[in-house]
Amino acid sequence: MSAALSSVQIAEYYSKFFARTESEELLDEQSAHVNSRSTSRFKAPAPTSENEILSIEFNPNGSLLAYTRRDGTFNIWKLRTEKPDIYMPVSDTQGFEKCVSSISWNPNEENQIASVANFKTVEIWDAVSGAPLRTLITAETMKNSECKFDPTGRWLVVLTECDKLYLFDTSSGYSLKSIFELHEVYMEDKGATDAAVSIEWDSFGSFIFAGFKSGKIMILRVSEDHGIALTFEISDHLGAITCMKCDPTGRYFVAGSEDTTCSVWNVQDMCCEWVIDDFDDCITDVDICHNGYSLAVCSASGTRIYSLSNKNCLFERISKGVLSQSKFRFYPRKTWFISNGKSDVLSKFYVPKIFNPLMLYEREENKRKSEKRKPRESNYGRSRRDEEQPSRNRYYNKKSLRR
Repeated sequence: MSAALSSVQIAEYYSKFFARTESEELLDEQSAHVNSRSTSRFKAPAPTSENEILSIEFNPNGSLLAYTRRDGTFNIWKLRTEKPDIYMPVSDTQGFEKCVSSISWNPNEENQIASVANFKTVEIWDAVSGAPLRTLITAETMKNSECKFDPTGRWLVVLTECDKLYLFDTSSGYSLKSIFELHEVYMEDKGATDAAVSIEWDSFGSFIFAGFKSGKIMILRVSEDHGIALTFEISDHLGAITCMKCDPTGRYFVAGSEDTTCSVWNVQDMCCEWVIDDFDDCITDVDICHNGYSLAVCSASGTRIYSLSNKNCLFERISKGVLSQSKFRFYPRKTWFISNGKSDVLSKFYVPKIFNPLMLYEREENKRKSEKRKPRESNYGRSRRDEEQPSRNRYYNKKSLRR
């Protein structure tokens, strides 16, 4: 933040910033009619959630927010700093009536997004116009569960329900570069009962992390010559891996699990540096802010934001209402964030005209300096001429003041 601030002071300003956040609901068509089941194109959601959010992601510059719901609907918001946000619903993006389970923005194209929906295709399309740009097919009988662009935009990886990774090369027209069969690896020691449930890229597009139901995480190297290859495995969780995130600065890798814990790993040596065990229920989502300082960890009961520098809890938000999948995303270039609350309605949390704790510090510092420069009022040295003179009007008689 600033060389003038100690680590303790920096943490205090982050806590102060999060405590000052205001919330504003983002009411999409489903949120506005959350009590009306007739508005849904599909069957009523599970009792644990009004209309669960499946996937949520910002585009690279933070101007667009896309998310999908359990009822099959797809929603996009155009987020503006000084003006009201604009809601842009998307219909039939996949070309068929299925829930979109995963979305991913192309880092090199701010309006280009990929999506999968438990079907054989991967759809690449323009998020603003809704125009389809490209359709990729993994296999005729395949069902795709997750897709992710790497941070450089070179690769698009797709996870299928039969535990295969398909790697597409965007630099050559999304040609299929490699297919890696995860089940051939885990069957050797875990049997056929294990399954991959989550994938995540490292911060440089060189490695893929694959999380499994057993709690195991595979680290796979991606290269031009060999495609995808297994490097090694780590095991620190007793339950299924539910979410993973890499620090944008390349320092940490974070994994959340059904075992109610969240592990933080040093990417340099892949040693576990910290286990967060402050939750009583399954970890549903994790995210790291753009500068790598703050880590958000979510469960159905609430969200806590920690400092990755000193491991202290900076902020806590208790969930109101029952949530089966609490979601959280920091803005790409701000310390504002998006999260869902009661009835799975999304809200943005922000400090008006202040985008990060550094701005809060600078504003308070400038205020202190201006108050210090302000001259003190004193009667010393004031002459008689400085005293308030009687008002003069058309009836003012100069002689009346003479003795």
